[in-house]
Amino acid sequence: MSMEHTDLVSKTLVQKKKFDFMKLDWWICLFIASSVVLTVTIADSFYQRLVTEMMIFALLAISLDLLLGYTGLLSLGHAIFFGISGLVAATLFVDFHYPLLLALFVSIMITMVIAFIIALVNCRFSGIQFAMLTIAFGQFFWTLAVNWRQYTGGHDGKTIVDPLTMNLGFTVDLKDPANLTVLTGVILILSYLVLRKMINSPFGKILVAIKENESRAIFLGFNSYRVKIQVFMFGAFFSSISGLLYFLLKSYVIADNISWVKSGDILLMTLVGGMGTIFGPMLGATFFVWFKDWSSSFTENWMFIIGILYIIVVLFFPKGAFGWLNKSK
Repeated sequence: MSMEHTDLVSKTLVQKKKFDFMKLDWWICLFIASSVVLTVTIADSFYQRLVTEMMIFALLAISLDLLLGYTGLLSLGHAIFFGISGLVAATLFVDFHYPLLLALFVSIMITMVIAFIIALVNCRFSGIQFAMLTIAFGQFFWTLAVNWRQYTGGHDGKTIVDPLTMNLGFTVDLKDPANLTVLTGVILILSYLVLRKMINSPFGKILVAIKENESRAIFLGFNSYRVKIQVFMFGAFFSSISGLLYFLLKSYVIADNISWVKSGDILLMTLVGGMGTIFGPMLGATFFVWFKDWSSSFTENWMFIIGILYIIVVLFFPKGAFGWLNKSK
């Protein structure tokens, strides 16, 4: 077989694989959109809130997958940005009487500044050092939030009783579960497409190169420190968006949303679905939220069941439900 023929076959296989993934992406987006439409039209408010929570944690899980699955950065403090964005937004809205839209925007800005400071320190390291530093930062901000009771409510949290409305030329009531379900669905679809585009771009290939062999990536001329900061910021951004949506869903914030326990939940969602696939963690998060709701309905010890599930996944499904797709990459 000639070299030209071999190259042609290789290019054809690559194009076919890309086409298959592109088709899968649109099917996933169609499934999310259909689920939103069906939930809003035929489900009651309880199931609307449940589906919204599934989509929020799906967004949170894919934000971690960008770090762990594609760059090899194990963050055990990913909930920092999830929790801080909600706490800041609630504080600005309730205590400083910011309009809701402005409070959400300023919250994202503050969260991103914190993420940048953390990234400057963490991204100089990899492996276990990176993971331990994320835990340290997580515990620092959790302790700060718990002790700053005046604004955060500490362990008791803070309930938002004011109407959650935004004026976009027309009034949108975000305490209406149907409205929030639609908003969350749109954000999840857009975020998924953006992340998929990012992964398929040259930047995404650099992330995989850093994950596989950072020293070699540096030898080839890539600034791994800068790239890791960039991907860390992307992950923090999507995590903060999910935190704001969770704040709108619950009308309640608490310092424990920053804790390492919440970060462990995010990690479990990512592992169950299969890291390095984007859509795998989405399905893992969906299953996790459903399983937690189902198991907690008949036992107070549902965390024990979650722990057993985690052990089973690690022992028998180390690549998760869809992690096997990484073999083709």
